[in-house]
Amino acid sequence: IALRLIQRFVTSNPTPEYVKVVATAFRTGKYETFGSGEYGDLAATMSAVLLEPDALSEVLDADPFHGFIREPLLKTIAFMRSMEVELVPKKKALELTYPFKRRIGQMAHSFDSVFSFFLPEFVPTGKPGAASLRSPEAMLVDMPKITGLINGLYSTIKYGVSACNDGFGETSSKPCKE
Repeated sequence: IALRLIQRFVTSNPTPEYVKVVATAFRTGKYETFGSGEYGDLAATMSAVLLEPDALSEVLDADPFHGFIREPLLKTIAFMRSMEVELVPKKKALELTYPFKRRIGQMAHSFDSVFSFFLPEFVPTGKPGAASLRSPEAMLVDMPKITGLINGLYSTIKYGVSACNDGFGETSSKPCKE
């Protein structure tokens, strides 16, 4: 549990000491002043995950292999939030189309497996793989998906959420206008 929580919130490759501190907080229910002292206390566990020096170290921020890559779906949602994308009138939700999954490798609530989009033990090729480092989110990233993500984000900037120029929106009979 400790390793998976650290991987999702802080870094794909935590030190053994960091995992041990978080596991101890889960087992004892205490981390510094946090927790009830009961086994499995999530306040203590999450405090250890987020407040341990390995999570807050500015020195580790300079390490290119520290942290994790943001998965494409979260990257797209964060981008749309930062651009203050608004819903089309009479729509209750932003509808992203099926090609969205094909283009970026993910779609909300559309897992290929019951174990999520990627395996937590995934080791990518290249320098991180040669160093035996894990990068679960990298399992979703290949050149066609990177290109699809960039095209979709560019289209969103230029045309809004639409299907224009490989955008993420629904196909429309209207011509693409800037």
